[in-house]
Amino acid sequence: MDFENVGGEIMDHVFGRLNIGARITLCGLVSEYNDYNGDNAQRGLRNVSQLLMQRATLRGFIVFDHVDQYAEIIGQLSLALSAGTLRSAETVIDGLEHARHTLNRSLAGENKGKVVVKVITD
Repeated sequence: MDFENVGGEIMDHVFGRLNIGARITLCGLVSEYNDYNGDNAQRGLRNVSQLLMQRATLRGFIVFDHVDQYAEIIGQLSLALSAGTLRSAETVIDGLEHARHTLNRSLAGENKGKVVVKVITD
């Protein structure tokens, strides 16, 4: 099972190692957001033959399809954070003036966890 958020070379690597009957949930393609060929076309999926050969299933997942479950899951996640059974990693950057550079670093995978740009200091 693969919960895919990155795409690109990482997804190609995963696709090359799929088990027969693998299930892939596609939630995002971060590596593809600003990745265009010279002709202004996105690269798209490569290594798709592995889906066929391994009889894998690829299904899209859009978080907005589950709005009715937000309150429940937020409660469960809050409890898990409080209990220490779930940990949150974040990179905090001070100053809105660093937001653009921070976004580029985030898309390049240069951060750990969620990136927060702190706009107002206490």
